[in-house]
Amino acid sequence: MANVNSPFGAVPVGTTDGSDYHAKLREVEFLDTDSVPAFLNDWVKLTGTTGVDGFTPVVAQAAAGDKLIGSIVEFLPDFDNESFINAGNNRLASTARKARICWGSDVLYVSQSSTTLVAADAGQNADIVVGTGDTITGVSGGEIGAVIAAGATGQLRLHNVRNIVGNEIGVDAQWVVSINENQDDHGTGV
Repeated sequence: MANVNSPFGAVPVGTTDGSDYHAKLREVEFLDTDSVPAFLNDWVKLTGTTGVDGFTPVVAQAAAGDKLIGSIVEFLPDFDNESFINAGNNRLASTARKARICWGSDVLYVSQSSTTLVAADAGQNADIVVGTGDTITGVSGGEIGAVIAAGATGQLRLHNVRNIVGNEIGVDAQWVVSINENQDDHGTGV
């Protein structure tokens, strides 16, 4: 049976050291000068600044090749735009919005592959593919891209195919991944 093509971005599911995952989240902010919408489970990157309050780091949706910081788990209520029916599910382009993200390279995520990955790809690296988010559900359209040549860097480290009913090796398979190119792991600033 073929896997279902239903991209959903990156959902945190565990930790790389095997300890329990307790949904530790960090509040972040999107600025109204950011013209790219954001969706639940989108990969994000730090922009190198803080919000108006000075307390929350500013993030933006990550693209292929960017160093990552985590994925969006939830958006805080948007009381300035209550007429937008899905205000809780995603961030409209060019609107200020706060969110909570799962932060760090010690987290395991599940994401769908956009191409055929094989068992031998476990342990290899891949970049993300940014997809169009669903404005009804608010869920990301992001996926895992093709494996990068052995020994080369990539945004994600592939761990294994997710062991759930209906998921099999091949195109659109769900994989367990971790962040390989993480902004917290590099000595230089943003």
